[in-house]
Amino acid sequence: MPGAGGAPLSAVFVAINANVSGLVSGSKLARAELGVFGRKVGAVQPQLQNLGMTATIVGGALAAMSIGSVVHFAKFEQSMANVGSVLGQTYDEMDELNNLAREWGQNTVFSAKEVGDAMYYIASAGFKADEVVDALNGTLTLAGATMGDLESTTIMVVAALNAFRLEAGDADRVGNAFAATIAGSQATAEKLGISMRYVGAVANSMGMSLEATLAPLGILYNSGLEASQAGTALRMSLLKLVGTTPKAEAALKRLGLTAADVDPAMHSLVDIVEKFQEAGLKAREAKDIFGARSVAAMLSLVNAGSEALQEMEDSVTGTSKASEMLAIQTETLQGSMKKLKNAFGEVVLQMGEALAPTIAAVADAVKDLIVWFGDLPKWMKGAISVGTLVVGAFTLIGGVLTLLLSLLPSVMAAF
Repeated sequence: MPGAGGAPLSAVFVAINANVSGLVSGSKLARAELGVFGRKVGAVQPQLQNLGMTATIVGGALAAMSIGSVVHFAKFEQSMANVGSVLGQTYDEMDELNNLAREWGQNTVFSAKEVGDAMYYIASAGFKADEVVDALNGTLTLAGATMGDLESTTIMVVAALNAFRLEAGDADRVGNAFAATIAGSQATAEKLGISMRYVGAVANSMGMSLEATLAPLGILYNSGLEASQAGTALRMSLLKLVGTTPKAEAALKRLGLTAADVDPAMHSLVDIVEKFQEAGLKAREAKDIFGARSVAAMLSLVNAGSEALQEMEDSVTGTSKASEMLAIQTETLQGSMKKLKNAFGEVVLQMGEALAPTIAAVADAVKDLIVWFGDLPKWMKGAISVGTLVVGAFTLIGGVLTLLLSLLPSVMAAF
């Protein structure tokens, strides 16, 4: 029977069969090609993922470094602002102090911020900007030599300068004398700081030098006295010798001495100890002269002898002990690592300083935006909040679609 178009029906079936076979063959070929493409994409996908991960890590590291540098600079800037607030100067007016702090921070075991903190403690004691510079070297050298707390070391040096009415430039002398006392006795920086609070001003008022005051303290520490005991006992002993009582004068007379013979305003402590030593000072006379609370201290000095006291004073006078101790302390791996860290800290400071204006501008803009939002009517705040949620939802949907598209090569490879 003929077909609808006049062609035999068998011919139509043959044509349809040929077309279907071609479609099937084409589909198989297409699927095979898609499979090859999928496998190629799958093969490079780990590299792409690694590249993306690397970029993410590097970008994150750079972002963290940028943020860290700004924080690092902000701390340093605030430290110097504290100095300026005491000196009555703004940050921009303190170029010399800023540069000095950064120079010390780059080349020593102290960071620029720590140097700035030391400047603040010195300035807080009433020193002017140029005096802060003069006192800085001795202070930092002593702190580094003893590996002590920078704040307490600075306070100790400044207190000694004030107690003995020394100039700021004498901080080197103070640091070396303290370091020598620590090296030559059982003294520590903490002990000296405590003892000098009790006896420093009194000793100076009687004409005693810093070194002449440190020497008996060193001997008293060696005798087992604690910091406050040594400082208090030495102060009370000096005061007892200045204002003798009838009981004390009677004890001195039994020793063959007078009040004038042992007056610390007229004689050095070394001479006074020598006179008591030669007179054979015993506990009974010592108690009558110095009182029960100071008798142990003076007997310790007399028993040690004037020669030992003089040797101790000589050993803490005119030395460079703090610098020597600092050199030893920093000639170690830990010291080198601290220097390296602080040298890198200057690079971080420079980065943070460059980024700081931008961050400050952004912070001010965000603050203004918050203030603006807070002043809006309640209904408008609600509308903005809803809009924010919608934007957030679209952002989430966009993220999901991005994820699905990233999985497409793997899906195609499955055919």
